[in-house]
Amino acid sequence: MKKIALFVVFLVFQSSFGQEKNDCVFNNDYKQLTTDWLHKLGKTNFSWDAEKKQATLKLNDDLLFVSVGGCHHFTTSAIVQLQNDTHQLEDTKYWIEKATLLSKKLHLNHYHKMLKTANFKIVKHRKNAILLDVADDNTTDNLFYDGVEIRFEKGKKTIRFVKYYN
Repeated sequence: MKKIALFVVFLVFQSSFGQEKNDCVFNNDYKQLTTDWLHKLGKTNFSWDAEKKQATLKLNDDLLFVSVGGCHHFTTSAIVQLQNDTHQLEDTKYWIEKATLLSKKLHLNHYHKMLKTANFKIVKHRKNAILLDVADDNTTDNLFYDGVEIRFEKGKKTIRFVKYYN
């Protein structure tokens, strides 16, 4: 009888575990998807952080953190941490140019197009951040753009691009 009870518990556990895996709407193999994207960019030298589900690599003198994938939201995230930049947050012309160049380099085509054609609004996001709020090119495709966030925090300057399917 104990063997049957253990077998039933095992089946329930297997069923629950398997169901959780099948509940994903999107592909959550972050490492493979991120690696594939980086290879398309010609980047092969990076380190993988399994806990954060992101790759880290050098981008000239800066650091680039990227992640692609998701279970219920499929996200592409690229954060550039600037190492030696001396520009102030108020220098929006510089940040727009920098974000435009980065979006091209990272093949973030919609961001690049919107920044290049000045199809965005500058929003004072916080005391230490601005947001370049880009226009959506197709409101029916379920693809959302968080905008380009330029943030100064804890002595670090970052430029963050995020897009996701909901």
